[in-house]
Formats: sequence, structure tokens, C-alpha cells
Amino acid sequence: METLSPLTVIPALMNDRDERFMALALEEARVAARRGDVPIAALVVRDGEVLSTGSNRKEKDPTAHAEILALRGAAEAVGTWNLRGCTLYVTVEPCPMCAGALVLARVDRLVYGCADPRAGACGTLYDIVRDSRLNHRCAVRSGVLERECARLLTDYFLERRKSRLARGGEERVKEMKFLSYGHQYIDEEDIRAVAEVLRGDWLTQGPSVDAFEKAFAEYVGTRHAVAFANGTAALHGAYFAAGVGPGDEVVTSPMTFAATSNAALYLGGSVRFADMDPATLCLDPGKAKEKITSRTKVIAPVSFAGYPADMAAFREAAAECGAVLVEDACHALGAKRGRTPVGKEADLTAFSFHPVKHITTGEGGMVTTDSDEYAERLRLFRTHGITKDPSKMEGEPDGPWSTEMQALGFNYRLSDIHAALGLSQMKKLDRFVSRRKEIASLYDGLFSSVRGLEIPPRHEGHAYHLYPLRVPAERRKEFILKLKERGIGGMVHYPPVHLHPYYRKNFGWKQGDFPATETFYSREISLPMFYGLSDDDVARVAEEIRRIADAG
Repeated sequence: METLSPLTVIPALMNDRDERFMALALEEARVAARRGDVPIAALVVRDGEVLSTGSNRKEKDPTAHAEILALRGAAEAVGTWNLRGCTLYVTVEPCPMCAGALVLARVDRLVYGCADPRAGACGTLYDIVRDSRLNHRCAVRSGVLERECARLLTDYFLERRKSRLARGGEERVKEMKFLSYGHQYIDEEDIRAVAEVLRGDWLTQGPSVDAFEKAFAEYVGTRHAVAFANGTAALHGAYFAAGVGPGDEVVTSPMTFAATSNAALYLGGSVRFADMDPATLCLDPGKAKEKITSRTKVIAPVSFAGYPADMAAFREAAAECGAVLVEDACHALGAKRGRTPVGKEADLTAFSFHPVKHITTGEGGMVTTDSDEYAERLRLFRTHGITKDPSKMEGEPDGPWSTEMQALGFNYRLSDIHAALGLSQMKKLDRFVSRRKEIASLYDGLFSSVRGLEIPPRHEGHAYHLYPLRVPAERRKEFILKLKERGIGGMVHYPPVHLHPYYRKNFGWKQGDFPATETFYSREISLPMFYGLSDDDVARVAEEIRRIADAG
């Protein structure tokens, strides 16, 4: 059977016809909105004739999507289930159910308006209609009257929110909670877990630390997970384990928190920054390779905002120069590359459990590795460089009390209290990440029709620690201040490390050294992004962003 390929070149007449039919679908969608349903509509066309229309009625029937209703009507009109020769027009990308129905109905062609980042099954999340494993494939054209279709959805959800607020009056607006850019989620299970430790025999290093490390290693899929007092300590420990010392260089991104580079300086090493890739917001592999020298000890890509950095490219670069690959995944717990969790592919991977991160221990960090040698060095480093293991001592132990300090380490241990909280939080991690993805999808849809905004890069395995929205640079401050006036906390991540006074004065970095990083920084606002954020909260943020954008 011949495989249909995606439609790439369409004559002008076809384009005009597509827009005319999509305009009809938009009118049907407005009818759905007026009766209180989500404004999505579809129509089936054959030989220039509209066979049937349908608009969402799923408030009463979960299967009554616009596409399904339109397909049912078309089948009734032609007297058969087989709809070869037909085109289905729909204002929003079909979901998996509707995409499957298009395949089963043998529809030749699909034309849709705006993508659905939450459920799109025709190219966004899945591509069911063009899956070569199935017995029928549709040609697809997307983006027809995209802005109009997206704006209709945005307006609908914002009006629903306004109506709810109106019923509560102006006082309700004044009493709305302040939305910070990040916030922890603590439930009764977490509280009980901590209380149990407080009532027990161990407060510092005890069984909860061991259990937390084991659970974390199992989640990531590594042999070892070594807990630290915070994310900075985890990075410090990772560089120590990698052997960073005086004269060694660490190649990393300036678009990160200062700890990523500071940790190298703590050990007497130096830092060579390379610019970010605007398409991912992570360290650019090509630019990183340009910074490698004979003194490069570590390459440290940062999975910024939760986007999983291109580890394959960095592994190749590290192998070529004999460097250790240390991933700063403090933003990326729960992110994946394909089916592989972040934390498994680098030689060492550092995580953070600050309250705004995916899970929290209050303060805390973790380093994962498959190397027994690295794990041993990590454990030594976090405990003053002191070992109690007789088999590892250089001298003959005096007795069971004997210890040896074998390296200049630090007191970077995580307490049992913090570990108990982390272990409880781990049980909810997948749920936390899933909700962050939902919030990001909502934001993506709500901002898709707003001029002057640029949404974050998408990745199937993105964990969305941050939602870094880009606005016009000359208006960034205005956006942040006006959001604050309306009870919304926008944050900026981060001032480029190379422009901090310490780095400028001591290493000679200056404005213009890393243009992609500096341009991103000038435009970035991190919007509220945390598990406890409701759909109404998201709509509230989007409404204010849109209001500010439209006023400019």
C-alpha cells in the first residue's frame, strides 16, 4: 500500500478554499461558545460540498467532540462509514480519540487551525493520522487561520474566568492570593513522615537518608545516589569526584545560577563559558567544543528550566578530550530523554531540592552516578573527607573508634529530617511533573495568539521547573512591575554569570561576550509554575500578560 506523505505544496486555489472552510468552522465554534461549550468545531467536505458540521458538546457527552459529530453526520449523509475523498476541517488539532476516528473513517485529508499542546495527536504529542503502522494515513495541513482559532479559545477561557470573578465582586479581586513564581507543595503525608523522624532516634545521618538515596537511584536508574545538604554542595561534590583541582578548567553555560561555575572555583579550577543555544536555552554543544583545551577536566551542561540538554553531543565532546561529563540537572528532576530519565547519562548528575524545585527537602541536593569510584569520593567529600571504613584506611586502625581524614572535605551531609521529607515527596514526583507539563501546555495555548511573546522551547521530556516567557526587552521591567501590582510574581532567571561583578573584575568578562545568553536574559520572565497552581490561576496570569501586551 502506498504511504501518503504530509501535504507540503498546495496550490493557491486550495489555500483559499481551506481558509474559506476554516472560516465556516470558526463560526460553528462561536455557536458552541454561546451555548457554554468549548469553542471547537469541525466540518467534513467532499468535492467542495459541506457534508456535515459539528461543534463540541462534550459538557454532557465525553465522546461528543466536534470531529466525532462531524464524522457521524458525514457517514449518515453519504450512507457509508468509508469517507475516502473527504477533508475534515477543525479549528483545533484533534485529540487521540478523534485522530483514531479519522484513520478508521479513511478520511483523505485533515486541515486544522491551531495546535493542541495538551492533547494534539496529529503532530504535536503524537502523529496518529500519519503513523505508518496503521492501515490508513491522512495528509495534513496545519496552521490555517491559526491566530483566529487560538484567539477564540483564549477569549473563551478568559471570559469564563472573568464571569466567575464578577460573581465574587471587586473584593474578590482584591483578596486573590499572591502567585509567586514557585512554591513548595507539602501535604499531611509529608508532615507525618517528618514527625516520625522527630519522634525517633535519628536526626542527622540515619535510615531515612539511606532510604531516600536508594529510592532516588531507583527512580533515575543509577547504581548510586549520594545526598547532599543543598544543590550547590552537590555540584561542589560532583566536581571534586571528577578530580577538578588547580589548573583544571570546567566548560559550562553562563545562563545558570552562579553555583554551577562557583563550585569549580572552590576547588581551585577555572571556568570557560560558552554561549547558550536559543533553540533550547541550554549550553550550545558546538560552542562548548570551541572552548575545550588540554586543561579541560569537566564539561558541565545545564538542563535549563527543565529542558533536557543534548547529552549525546556532550558525551561525544567529553570522550574526544577525555573530560568528565557533569550535568547540572538542578532544574530537571523528572525530565527525560526519550525513555531515559535525566540523571543517568552523564558521569555525574547534580540535583537540587530547594522549595521551588520539583520536590523539596527544605534544602538538599543529590548526585547520581554509576561509578563506584565517584560514589565513594562523593561520600568522603560530604563528610569532612573522613572515612570510618577500616578497609579504606592507609594506617592500621587503633580500634572501632578509628577514623582517617583522607581529603579536604566539607560537612555537606543531609539530615534524616530532610531525607524523610524528600522520601515522602518522591512518591508524588511523577504527579508533580505531570501537572507542570499541563500548566506549560495551558500557557502555550493562551499565549499563542499574543503578539510580541515567545514561549519556551518544547520537548517531550521537558520537566518545566521554569516557564521562561520572552517579552520585548524594552518592556520587560514594565511587565514585571505591572504583574506585581496585580498580585503575580514574575522572576528573572538568571543574570548571566559572566556579568556578575566578581566575574567581570576577576576574569575580565564583559557585555557582548555571549550574545545569545545576554539577549535571552534581557527578555526573560519566569511566570508562576508549581504543582499547586490551578487552571484559574494560569488563566489569571495569562489575562494580565495579555492585558499588558495589548497596552503596549
